[in-house]
Amino acid sequence: MSHVRARTGRRALASVAAFLALAVLAGCGASALAKAPEAGDYAPAPVVAASPPPPPEAPPVAPSPAEAPLMGERTRGGGGVEPAAELPHSAAMLAYTGHLSMAVYHVTDSIAEVRRLAERSGGYLSVRSDTSITVRVPRERFAGTLALIERVGDVLHRDIKAEDVTDVFVDTDARLRNARAMRDRLASLLLRAPVKEAIEIERELGRVTEEIERLEGRMKVLRDQVAFSTITVTFEPVREQTVHDTSLLAPFPWLSDLGLQPLLDVHQ
Repeated sequence: MSHVRARTGRRALASVAAFLALAVLAGCGASALAKAPEAGDYAPAPVVAASPPPPPEAPPVAPSPAEAPLMGERTRGGGGVEPAAELPHSAAMLAYTGHLSMAVYHVTDSIAEVRRLAERSGGYLSVRSDTSITVRVPRERFAGTLALIERVGDVLHRDIKAEDVTDVFVDTDARLRNARAMRDRLASLLLRAPVKEAIEIERELGRVTEEIERLEGRMKVLRDQVAFSTITVTFEPVREQTVHDTSLLAPFPWLSDLGLQPLLDVHQ
């Protein structure tokens, strides 16, 4: 019995020793797998340094007075400056008129000459009567044409005026734009207004339309007055005068009996 127990104990010890050995081998394999790979297996990933934050943008610098565009100008896409639109101003809104009174020997021929001078300057006939004529010439040729007309005869009276219509032009233009805006609003209301209110709106719309047409006509007249200057010339005929010079007959009174007086008459 003692031999059987001893043999059984040795087997148990052998089993325990084999189990311990397996446990040790399993632990070594796990530690080998957990170990970091050696150099040469693969290259470690490079460490990227964080880039510094971009510097803050500088505040925009206001352009100098010499570089800044003038009022009314606009900048192009490339940075250039386009010229400002031409606006009405005092120098551009002057209406010139001239009145001349002249003495001439032949009124009809003088009237025809004034018309010819006006048409040669790019103008046209406005009004004509038996003793006067009114012509319109471009404003830039007003002075030159007037100087040519004064050579037709003897100037008895000369009156030149320059009327500044800037205020009237600006006021009329503002009223015209307001009237057009009112017309558009009334037309919009008319589309969705009931029948009773639509009648009142149509009546007001008609009144505003008439006002727009009147203002547009006024603007056209003002532009025409500025673009073309007016010259009116009134002619006074000069009658021929006969001067009887008897000084040549004084030493010889008997010459008058021969009928020589008509030969000595001087026409002026």
